[in-house]
Amino acid sequence: MNSILRDGFYLIYPSEKKILKEVIFFLEKGFKWKTKISEKLLQKLTQQQKQFPHGAVHIDKGKITNGILLFYQGFNNIEKKHILSLSSWYADTNYRGIQALVFAKNLTAALDKFIITNYTF
Repeated sequence: MNSILRDGFYLIYPSEKKILKEVIFFLEKGFKWKTKISEKLLQKLTQQQKQFPHGAVHIDKGKITNGILLFYQGFNNIEKKHILSLSSWYADTNYRGIQALVFAKNLTAALDKFIITNYTF
C-alpha cells in the first residue's frame, strides 16, 4: 500500500479517493469479485454526499487488513442523525477474530454520531 496513512484505523472521506480505490481493490481480491463490480462501487460512492465517510480501513505494517464501505442513506428526522449503511466488510484471514472485533469497535465508535444500518446477514 502506497498511501500516506500510518498503521491504525481510519475513516475514509471523499477527498481520499486513492485510498478508497485501494480499499475497493482489497475487497475485490478478498471477495474475488470482478473488476466491473469495483468500478460500479467506486462510481456509486463518488456520487454520494461529500461530507460523509465512504469507508473505513485498518492498516498494519503498511497493508490493509480490514476494509469496509459506507453508503449514505439519508437523514432520520426522529433521531436527528444521518444514516450510513455498512457494506462489504472484509478482513484478511490473519486479522479475523479479536482483530476484527477491535476493528468493529473502532468503527462503531468513529461513527457514533450516525445511525448505522447493515442489511447483510
